[in-house]
Amino acid sequence: MQKQTIQSGQRYEGLDHLRGLLALTVMVYHYQGWLGWTDNLIFALQRPLTLLGLYSVSTFYCLSGAALFIVYHSRTVDLNFLREFAIKRSLRICPLFWATTTVSLALVGFAATQNDSYRVFLSYSLLFSWLDPTAYFTTGAWSIGNEWAFYTLFPFLLAAYKYRLSKYLLIIVALSVSSYYAFMVIDPTIAVDDQWSAYIDPLNQVLLFVGGIIIGSLIIKRSSSSASLPILLAASSLFVVISCLFDTPHCIHGFLRLTLAGVCLAWCYGAGTVQRRTGWMGHSLDWVGSLSYSVYLLHPVVFKVAGWFLRRLASFIPDFIWKSQVTAISIFFSAVIGTMIVAHFSYRILERPAMRFGQSLTKRMQNNAVGRQRL
Repeated sequence: MQKQTIQSGQRYEGLDHLRGLLALTVMVYHYQGWLGWTDNLIFALQRPLTLLGLYSVSTFYCLSGAALFIVYHSRTVDLNFLREFAIKRSLRICPLFWATTTVSLALVGFAATQNDSYRVFLSYSLLFSWLDPTAYFTTGAWSIGNEWAFYTLFPFLLAAYKYRLSKYLLIIVALSVSSYYAFMVIDPTIAVDDQWSAYIDPLNQVLLFVGGIIIGSLIIKRSSSSASLPILLAASSLFVVISCLFDTPHCIHGFLRLTLAGVCLAWCYGAGTVQRRTGWMGHSLDWVGSLSYSVYLLHPVVFKVAGWFLRRLASFIPDFIWKSQVTAISIFFSAVIGTMIVAHFSYRILERPAMRFGQSLTKRMQNNAVGRQRL
């Protein structure tokens, strides 16, 4: 029994490590783009990094589906489960999301949104996840809306996955919906930004979350695999080849979209079954994994603050030939270091206490329910 518990923890940690590394990738992708470095990167780096900026987020959905299934697969979906799940997920997502949304609104000036109160309401309530996926105010917060949408579906997906017929029906429906978006809604001749609202629709991403649930069930059956590293390498190689051969709009359309969704699932499976790293590397991955959510949400805010401060500071320095480049490099490294520091304290001061409060609250509710049954 003790051995099984340790293996389960290892599986989950591998998923968390991958999530942390992908959050760092999204941060680097955004920072180099905002600094105007994209066109200066060599082709072999530019195209994979650009595509990874999108498909890192896609992999987040696979990881969420897998992790939630691993944690809750043995649970019965009843009122107690729904209450516990809602409390824990809300306290995991909402505190930092509300904080970053408030800071983002403050940076642009609250007066700028006084005529947009409905979008503000949708954002804070997280109802934008289904009603208007574009009603967010923090860079990258659209994916949090998708995560929340999938959380609302998860109890039903978990119940359906427990029975063979409904499980296969669920897979067919998810594949059909995502195929409809991939082939019929997304246009490969239009830039991603010009069809952003269609791309970020949770129905366009639902296959990734359902696929993650399937991967979670496979990880439970095989806690470790010698094929993990070959799978990770093969999937990564395929991703690089596709990114170099096709532009981004084509990579979110048709068969390429479904192929890259498979790559995300392969990464998830490989991370979930790879042997756990120990020593300094293991501790570093643990740390990065624990900060994944805060790094993802906070890095745009830190970049704005660092950029404003360093550009103001640079204005007092005499002009010289490399001044703009030195300023950009200073902003990049200051923002990266600042993000990791702020994320660390965000996790310790805000996120972890909120999660512990959710655990204690649900445990107290369970104890009260047991006491009432005894009476």
